[in-house]
Amino acid sequence: MRGIPALPGLSTFPETNVRTYVRHGDRPGVWFFSLDAHSQLAVLGGRWLFELPYVFAEMKVRKEEGRIDYTLRRRTGERLDVNYAPTGPVQRAVAGSLEHFLTERYRLYAQSSAGRLYCADIHHVPWPLQPAQVELRQNDLLRANGLHVDGAPIAHFVEQLHVAIWPLKAVVR
Repeated sequence: MRGIPALPGLSTFPETNVRTYVRHGDRPGVWFFSLDAHSQLAVLGGRWLFELPYVFAEMKVRKEEGRIDYTLRRRTGERLDVNYAPTGPVQRAVAGSLEHFLTERYRLYAQSSAGRLYCADIHHVPWPLQPAQVELRQNDLLRANGLHVDGAPIAHFVEQLHVAIWPLKAVVR
């Protein structure tokens, strides 16, 4: 959270999200179907502080010869198994491009269990994107969220991205 120093187990951990892109009025943002994390503290904090659908998952990240093996397994059995690597230099997304649409979002939206809509502002530098090659061996996360997608994945790599998030506020309709 903005203004809070980095905390072990809460600030840096593997995380995978399934999300879509939304707009409320003139404010584009993201809506998360699920966020899997390998930090119990992050899962509890994300649920409690931000009303986000966090799920704890066993996750392993291994780097070998410039490639990354990334595996995720939920307690309910769903899995993600992917191997990927950057294939080119860092580039900033060009305004109007698909990459810009997907990455330059500075707000998230969430709904409480009581049905109230909230938002939180987010800050990050423009994503330092690299083209990437991906081998998707298994992905149960889309189906687990009631989604079906055809076609090859669009892949980009980001070594690291620091994000600051402000507290939730109610969305006025």
